Amino acid sequence: MRRKILLVVTLGSALLGFARSAIGQGTWSDASSDGFTPRFNFLTVVVDSIIYAIGGEDYSNGPVDAIEAFNTKTNSWSKFGTFPPLSLLETWVANGKLYFWADTSVNGGSGISALTIIDPQTNTRTSPKTFGIYYPYAQGVVSNNILYRLLNTDTIQTFDPSSNTWLLIKTVGTPIQFGIVCAMNDKIYLVGHSDSESVYDPSTNAWSTSAINGHLTSRSDYARCVLNGKLYILGGDSGGRTSPVSAVDVFDPLTKTWSVPTTNGTFRRRMDLSACAVGGKLYALGGYTPHRSLNYNQVFTPSPLAVKTETESKSRVLMQSFPNPATSRTTISFTLPAFGTATLSLTDAAGRERPLFAPAWFAAGEHELTWDASAYPSGVYLCRLIAGEESAARRVVVMK
Repeated sequence: MRRKILLVVTLGSALLGFARSAIGQGTWSDASSDGFTPRFNFLTVVVDSIIYAIGGEDYSNGPVDAIEAFNTKTNSWSKFGTFPPLSLLETWVANGKLYFWADTSVNGGSGISALTIIDPQTNTRTSPKTFGIYYPYAQGVVSNNILYRLLNTDTIQTFDPSSNTWLLIKTVGTPIQFGIVCAMNDKIYLVGHSDSESVYDPSTNAWSTSAINGHLTSRSDYARCVLNGKLYILGGDSGGRTSPVSAVDVFDPLTKTWSVPTTNGTFRRRMDLSACAVGGKLYALGGYTPHRSLNYNQVFTPSPLAVKTETESKSRVLMQSFPNPATSRTTISFTLPAFGTATLSLTDAAGRERPLFAPAWFAAGEHELTWDASAYPSGVYLCRLIAGEESAARRVVVMK
C-alpha cells in the first residue's frame, strides 16, 4: 500500500548549522578584492548574504579600524563603518545583528569590557547594559543565537542576547583537553587534531567523547569554517611565522574522519586568514605571508556531483526524489522493509537539520510525500530518512 503525504515546510532565512553531506570535490576561484583593505588576524561574521570583515592588522599600516562589507551576491566590497581594532575581545552574530565585546580602556574608558550592538540594516549602534562577568581567553562559537565559550574542562560560559546576560554552566562530563571548536547541528563540537572528538549537547548539558580517524596536518594560525556539514581548516603556518602553507583539511563528523579534499584550482598559501560560509560556498579572505598583508580573496564552490550520501551504504531503506533538480515541488518516495516508525529530515547546504515530519508509523512497502520547495533558495538540500536502525539520504537540488 502506498501512502501519500502533502507536505509544505517553511524554514526561512535562519536555517544555519550542520548538514549531513560530504563534499569531496569543488573549485577554487578568485573573489573580488576591490575595496578590501589588506589585513590579517581579523574577524568575519555573516548576516544574510553579507560578510563583514572586522579589525585585524595591515603589515604596512598597523591596526585596521575599517569594517568592510562583502556582498556575495554582487561580488563587491563597500565601507560599512569603523571600530577600534585593539579594543576587540570578541565578535559574533545573533538575531541578525553584530555583537562587539570590547575593552573600553583602549578608548580612554574605565577599562571595563562592554557590549556594542550594530544593526546592519540601519547601521545604528546601541550599548546596552549587560549582566554577569565576562571571562577572557576562551574559544567561542554561536549556536541558535547563543554564544558558547569553553572556559575549562567542566565549565561553559554562555551569552544570551534576549537578556544580555553572561552565565557560567557546569557541564556533565568533560571534553578532550585540546581541539577546534565549531557549532554543527545544534551541538558544540571540540574536534581533536587526532584520536578523538567531544560533542556538547545543550539540551542535556552533557559532553560525549568518541574516537576519530586520521589527523589534521600539523600547523598553527589557520582558519576554520563549517561548510556542508564538514569542518574545513585552511592555510596556516608550519613553523616560526615564516612558513605559510596551502593545506586544506576536512573533518567529517558523520564518518569521524580527517581527510584532504580533491579540488580544482589552488588554495593560495597563507596564514592568519579568515573564512566563512555563505550560500553553500566557502570564502577565504585576506591573510599574511612574511612581511606582507594579503588582499586577495577566494571562494570555494562545491560540486553537487561530488556530494555523497548515506544511500551509498547497503541499507534496506530506499529513497528517491523526482523531479531532481526541482524548481517548485518534488516528490520524495521511500520504501520500508517492515512495519515501524520513520522520520524524515531536511538539511540545507549551509546548515541546520529540520524534521519534515515527526516520528510516525508506516506499513512495509512504498510511500510518497510532496515537498514544496518554492519558498527555498537555489542550492543543495539533503533529505534523510531514519527507520529503526536503518537510514538513507538523498540529495535534492533546487534550481530557479
